[in-house]
Amino acid sequence: MLTFSGIAGVVVGTLLVLSVLTPPRVSTGPQFPGAELDILGGPEAMSSAFYGMGIRGDVHIGASSATFLAATPVQYLRYPDGDIGERMDLVNGTLYDPGFSNTTAAPENLSDFIALCRSIDCHAIIQLPLEIDSPSTAAYEVAYITGTLGFSPAFWELGNEPAAWTCFATPWQDWGSGCSGGTTPEEFADVTASYIAAVRAVEPSAQFVGLGGTGQGNSDDATWITPLETLDGPNLSAISIHSYVDNHIPDPQNTTLANFFSGLGAEYSLPNIVAVARSAVHAACPNCTTQIFVTEVNSVSGTEPLSIYLNTFYNGVFYAAEVAQAINLGLGNLDPFTWENGFITSSGPQARYTVESQFLPELFGEAYNVSVSNPGVHAALTTNTDGQLSLMIVNTNSTSGVSLSFGNSVPGFADGAHLLTWTNASASPLSSTFAGGTISVPSLSIVLVTGDAQQN
Repeated sequence: MLTFSGIAGVVVGTLLVLSVLTPPRVSTGPQFPGAELDILGGPEAMSSAFYGMGIRGDVHIGASSATFLAATPVQYLRYPDGDIGERMDLVNGTLYDPGFSNTTAAPENLSDFIALCRSIDCHAIIQLPLEIDSPSTAAYEVAYITGTLGFSPAFWELGNEPAAWTCFATPWQDWGSGCSGGTTPEEFADVTASYIAAVRAVEPSAQFVGLGGTGQGNSDDATWITPLETLDGPNLSAISIHSYVDNHIPDPQNTTLANFFSGLGAEYSLPNIVAVARSAVHAACPNCTTQIFVTEVNSVSGTEPLSIYLNTFYNGVFYAAEVAQAINLGLGNLDPFTWENGFITSSGPQARYTVESQFLPELFGEAYNVSVSNPGVHAALTTNTDGQLSLMIVNTNSTSGVSLSFGNSVPGFADGAHLLTWTNASASPLSSTFAGGTISVPSLSIVLVTGDAQQN
């Protein structure tokens, strides 16, 4: 753990707010407007489950995925990811679809997933189908996976986005008639309780993630969390929410970069929805230790106008900013949606994969809660057991760079630290050496600094 000398700050409640007091040092890079980095708290150990990824069952991931994944810090894989979790018979790999009588075979079946997971020594979050309201089916699937296949997930996630259900309590074989039945938060809590009991009858040590997002955006999270946590909280390791923040900004039709990045500070950004979820959990079950997971996160869903940025460099910047937010929030788990469509596509690795493989492996260990004074600039600061610092700065402003400075209150970097800078001007990040002074962060860029802390 790092120690600080010459720290100046004020105590607000139990939070020490540290402010940069010394003037910026001379920068060796471009002269951008100054920015200050503040430490608000920490360091605290990052969750071992923090880095996750969604693996869908309806898209084959390809033979190279294990190699690609091994180059990332991802340890937790969620399967079958998204609405497929309600539509898939895990044992035989059959996919069902409301209103369609024909079934299909999952291109990425359970055996494929388990082989992938084992190849990277992963931990799994496996979704169980609650929309059919069949606890016996879930118990059979769990017994098959743990007994016949000898595979033990870290968590079973109970359902996916129940507010979007249309076939509640209808067997899969009857979905072809186009059922149209939904559920309520109270019914969902009851169904969850019955599933927990059925699964634990065959797997007593099973751990559960409840909810799997709401399916109505984030405005209704507390409505679903409250009855679920009230009834099932003592049996839940975590509750999951989902975030597609740009679906819910004031003007989602406005396809400009400024509007695309505005979601990071909007009403349903990660800091706001996580605060709502934590408050709802605590109010419903004050003595519960239920964590908050985000088992689906992306800037925007593929059906929205702003999805034009999904397979671009800019979505990589957006993703890096959300990871920085999540680290500062101390989230238990963050699972981007989804490996096959967002990180690795038929044309190869995308921008989000560059972030995942070249920037995020350095952010681990213990994390500080940090903020940057300038709007649109996000940062994450971690330290590992060797005392090495890693700082990722993400600038989402499209016209203005910043020069980030450190004072006595923030551990700076010793000369010779490694710099990795990525802008849209280069196909991949560029390496350089930190020569002291401020850190230049161009507009629409990601900068990673790794090295020893400066000795005061």
